[in-house]
Amino acid sequence: MKRAVIALVIGAFAFVAVALAAGLTVTNSSLGAGVSVTASCDLDGVTPSYTTAYSSGSYKVTAVNVAGVDTTALHCSGKTVNVTLTDSSNNSIGSGSTGPLATGGSSVTVVVPMAPQPAASVVTATAIAIG
Repeated sequence: MKRAVIALVIGAFAFVAVALAAGLTVTNSSLGAGVSVTASCDLDGVTPSYTTAYSSGSYKVTAVNVAGVDTTALHCSGKTVNVTLTDSSNNSIGSGSTGPLATGGSSVTVVVPMAPQPAASVVTATAIAIG
């Protein structure tokens, strides 16, 4: 898997990125290249994977699964996870967020539903912000 470079979160999450974010490495898992800025609550990085479903002639990304989130009380507990999927022109083509994360373990997978649900074939980047 490739390691992603640090980048700014685009679109709706730009404010979160500027206000709360520190760099984080995201590893790629099939779709697009990893791009991420996240709150410093998770120091060892997260890994996205994708849930897809066949609809209207193509596979759509229905959710992004963000693995390795540290939801312990001193880290990301109470924070929200925001995900934006982009195309080759850096246009936002799908996004989603969670409510506040419950206190849990040091390596939790968080499922973030996407709306709209973009065709998997056009997703080139994933931006994740936790804050």
